[in-house]
Amino acid sequence: MTHIRFESANQPDVIALIEALDEYQRPLYPAESHHGVELRALLQPNVIFIVARLDDGTAVGCGAIVLKEGYGELKRMYTVPSVRGRGLGRALLGVLERAAARRGTTIFRLETGYLQPEAIGLYERSGYQHRGPFGDYTNDPNSVFMEKPGLPVGYQLRLAAQHDAVQIGDLITLSARAVGGQDYAAAEIEGALTGAFGVDTQLLRDQTYFVVDYGDLLVAAGGWSRRRTLFGSDSRSEREPALLDPATDGARIRAFFVHPDHLRLGLGTAILSASEAAARAEGFSAFELMATRTGRPMYVRYGYAGDLPLLHPVGADLTIEFYPMSKRDPDFE
Repeated sequence: MTHIRFESANQPDVIALIEALDEYQRPLYPAESHHGVELRALLQPNVIFIVARLDDGTAVGCGAIVLKEGYGELKRMYTVPSVRGRGLGRALLGVLERAAARRGTTIFRLETGYLQPEAIGLYERSGYQHRGPFGDYTNDPNSVFMEKPGLPVGYQLRLAAQHDAVQIGDLITLSARAVGGQDYAAAEIEGALTGAFGVDTQLLRDQTYFVVDYGDLLVAAGGWSRRRTLFGSDSRSEREPALLDPATDGARIRAFFVHPDHLRLGLGTAILSASEAAARAEGFSAFELMATRTGRPMYVRYGYAGDLPLLHPVGADLTIEFYPMSKRDPDFE
């Protein structure tokens, strides 16, 4: 069995792996096309470094991600020939992505060589797309530049279907109690689950609601709407199904919930990005939402404004505090 752990790159057997990678690449490309990171750089606090070892402790693989402004760059990905073809490269990639996501990085980039089709294939299968040079790189015919926005390995973003309604409802209930319950009293959460929180099947019919799967488990949900309803489930009476006008109205950002065991992995960010992109494709340049105390910090990070709380009734003599928020794309102002 192979074990992947966070370790220092400054170990003799790990240095040997890095040297083996350099020896492999050295005859493939001219000196100016080698972009390996030196050992000293791998020891900096903005670098996540992992090592794969067999049960007997033998180091058989390594990888790093350098956390930069707005993205993480993969470096020093290598597995010894004897363990290739067993999925170890993909496993290393997944561990790095998840570790970086927990530190707030959800965009991943890399540079590799055009004479390494196996590596390129691994990245393509893992959701990376070809792009141009980034950071300090310049155009180089020997280099292939790639980027993966959004989600760590193992997570899949897709449009929700009608048959997802039950699982979405279960997720909303779990997330509201376990995650939202950190910011609200239990009675407020239970009151909100009678209408303010819940499944809006109109979003499913309109195909504007996204979910994230992790294996067979639905772990995140959220979306947008071209209709006037700002929040709430099918059972909420104050619904406005009339269509919005993209020229004058803001698209609605709707019903974001994440499983408590899958927090801080960029799932909400990925859904928000997909929702805004879909709304923009229909001509919207402004966005409105009703945020909870729990969700508000994420929306602030992505440009939404709204500091004045609103008390929404959720039962007899009981209210819950929400925040109306909005933003407008500057290119359209």
